[in-house]
Amino acid sequence: MPPTPAARYLRGQQLPRADFQLRPVPSVFAPQEQEYQQALLLVAALAGLGLGLSLIFIAVYLIRFCCCRPPEPPGSKIPSPGGGCVTWSCIVALLAGCTGIGIGFYGNSETSDGVSQLSSALLHANHTLSTIDHLVLETVERLGEAVRTELTTLEEV
Repeated sequence: MPPTPAARYLRGQQLPRADFQLRPVPSVFAPQEQEYQQALLLVAALAGLGLGLSLIFIAVYLIRFCCCRPPEPPGSKIPSPGGGCVTWSCIVALLAGCTGIGIGFYGNSETSDGVSQLSSALLHANHTLSTIDHLVLETVERLGEAVRTELTTLEEV
């Protein structure tokens, strides 16, 4: 079954893959190969590094913004500027959730490609085995026909 135009478009949008020595790695699904495993680890490490850096920067900002405020003068009725801690905490949770969802979608795409290739390989193997079965049965029938006359004459003797 040929790939759909959308599948061809999405396949062209894959991340470039490289191993730890930054050599290009082909995009075929080969989880047993070390280069493929290194490429996946490198992509996951880059995503984790980006997530970690953004969370560190947001945490430093939140700590500075929420905890390091100047003391309020006595009798001041102006609300403190640190009231946005809940908002920023929600933003941090939202960023972490969106990053996790993005990584999940990428992993789901890779898993889908792998399962598609596996099912195609199994279908091809099934076709090969059924062809072999058909050829063996055909050969047995031809051998039976070829030997039948000799067996009949042997039985008569």
